[in-house]
Amino acid sequence: MADITAPEYISPYVVTTAGGLVLDRDVYTMPVGAASILQNFEPSVKGGYRRLSGTSKYSTSQVGSSSGTILGVAIFNSGVVVAQSTNVYFGTGSTWTSIDSSRTSAGRYRFEKYNFTTNEERLMFADGANAASSYNGTSILDIKGDATNVSTTGTISSGATALTVGSATGIVSGMYVNISTTKSPAAQVDIAAVTHSPSAEIVTGSTIFNVSDASNLVAGMAVSGTGIASGTTVSEVNSNTVTLDTATTATIATSVSLSFVGKTSFTVASNTGLVVGMTVSGTGITSGSKIASIVTTTITLDKVITAVIPTSATLTFRTVSAATTVSSISGNTVTLSSAATNAVTTVTTVFDGLGTAPSDPSMVAAFKNHMFYAGMSSTPNTIQFSAPNDENDFSASNGAGSLNVDSTIIALKSFRDDLIIFCEDRIYKLTGSSLVDFVVAPVSRNVGCSDAHSVQEIGGDVIFLAPDGLRTIAGTARIGDVELGTVSKQIQERISDIGFTNISSVVIRNKSQYRLFYPTGGVESISKGVIGVLKSNPSGQIGWEYSDIRGLKPACCDSGFVSGVEKIVHGGFDGYVYLQESGNTFAGTAMKAIYRSPDLTMGDAGIRKNMQRINVNYDPEGSVDASLFVKYDFEDTGTPQPSAYNLTTADTAAVYDDSGSLYGSAVYDAEGMPIVRTSVEGSGFTVVVRLEDESSNPPITLKGFELEFTPGARM
Repeated sequence: MADITAPEYISPYVVTTAGGLVLDRDVYTMPVGAASILQNFEPSVKGGYRRLSGTSKYSTSQVGSSSGTILGVAIFNSGVVVAQSTNVYFGTGSTWTSIDSSRTSAGRYRFEKYNFTTNEERLMFADGANAASSYNGTSILDIKGDATNVSTTGTISSGATALTVGSATGIVSGMYVNISTTKSPAAQVDIAAVTHSPSAEIVTGSTIFNVSDASNLVAGMAVSGTGIASGTTVSEVNSNTVTLDTATTATIATSVSLSFVGKTSFTVASNTGLVVGMTVSGTGITSGSKIASIVTTTITLDKVITAVIPTSATLTFRTVSAATTVSSISGNTVTLSSAATNAVTTVTTVFDGLGTAPSDPSMVAAFKNHMFYAGMSSTPNTIQFSAPNDENDFSASNGAGSLNVDSTIIALKSFRDDLIIFCEDRIYKLTGSSLVDFVVAPVSRNVGCSDAHSVQEIGGDVIFLAPDGLRTIAGTARIGDVELGTVSKQIQERISDIGFTNISSVVIRNKSQYRLFYPTGGVESISKGVIGVLKSNPSGQIGWEYSDIRGLKPACCDSGFVSGVEKIVHGGFDGYVYLQESGNTFAGTAMKAIYRSPDLTMGDAGIRKNMQRINVNYDPEGSVDASLFVKYDFEDTGTPQPSAYNLTTADTAAVYDDSGSLYGSAVYDAEGMPIVRTSVEGSGFTVVVRLEDESSNPPITLKGFELEFTPGARM
């Protein structure tokens, strides 16, 4: 009889580690590469399960020299902005400098990076108890607006920026300046065509010709007729010489009548308040038009009127542009941000207040050059937005406004061309670009967001925590809120454990990784979190894989780039700020990393497997000192279970300057990931593989393993 351990009797069973933590399958349907325990390992976008990198203190100094909880943290201006209690600090890794100590109370902070002006990135923050504030790296701007308009008299010279006012009381920098008047035409302004024939034949390709009387022709008029290219306009009229902006396409005889459409003059009931040089806007008025002349009640513009103007239309005549603001005030001299187009003397001048700012927003979001504020204590269903390009302007006349939804707002997130509005039990999106076309539409009326601090953008989508699990915006919108909209069903057991008091989250972009922390009141070593990784599986399909984090207790998190390098930070409950992805321990404390395979039946749960060998494929990043277990029959205590097998640095590729790469032990000049072959003992009907690493060594990635066994008796 042949030896039972001869190669022809050995059955190999290969497991590629992929699929992440799966808690919702039975022993028969569990993916073999998945994990029944995956603690402090992360599904790697490079394949396999990688033990986590560690954390270290960003600064050895406590923020504010206090052990108080960090309420918010944001990477900004090559450093970190940190909120603790009612104070906000900035640091670059050594000491902390106070940048705002004027807050009276505070909840958890939320931050938004934005740039409304050239080359000046700013950071907006809100805490739900104070006015929002903006930081540009140098100074703080409190978002308080200004509710009062000021009306006085003003005198200014043409081309000047210095406006002399009757009284400067109530005028503040940033106010919009309105020196204007409005008029309506005394009679409807029509733009009927006039016709002219050339004084001499016009040859093909010409742009200049004469007419007998050009007194009713002006630049900008549209021209049509034989030999005239479509879209041609008059570019200049000089005496009786007409210049076109496009060359003629054929010879035009003196008998041909050319049609000219456009008009530059109209009448008003009174010319009071009108001055030559004023800019004009309104129905039918070409952009940039100015008053060229005033003869009693006839107003002539320097550009043609492009459409019929009815008598009901209101035309605005301005001395300064609508965007002009107050730059500074000295006595009764107000310096404007732009020059006057014409001189005026002792005319009514209105300084528009900036409107009423939200008093205590808890969330902010920049969208389409507006700043959006929500989470106000007295109006939890309201979103207030600023005027374009000015986070502190809440004047409706400048484009600011507000809108309401029918549920308490939890979070705002700018995403692509939408502003996503997360509510307690529904989700909306805001589209458009300004007050005139902002539109709110529902994404879901059955699903809401459980916590604002869970919302993150990753992989071209937005992920958030809903009552039924982690969801993505694209999936929720696409499938109409059915169960498949969740992306975390395989770890629903973990989702059910999450409390909603201390949630924080962060994205690690270069790993396509989302981390959700939900620490409880216990010590840091038992604090929990979940890692989600968007990656392709061995079949090439894209999906989410998960694992557990144990031993980290962030109070708040952020990630961003400093000098092109991604940094991940979190604020602790102990007054320190920490760097994630730094070192090999959790701030000096060794982490316990555990991988446990499914209970593997290897295709037949009724056959005893007499184990011969396990071949482990792993990728070390330095020294290795881990424990490998092979257990049987669901780790039943009645079944003999062998002791741990050691995975060490031996037989791995040498790492220069690594103390674990020892002469005579490590394989020098080796390449690739080693396969360590280990003879094992024992037998059972199911087999489980477990890897534990409690060392302070660099991470190790478990890529897969092969079990070699001989079939035994049937149960």
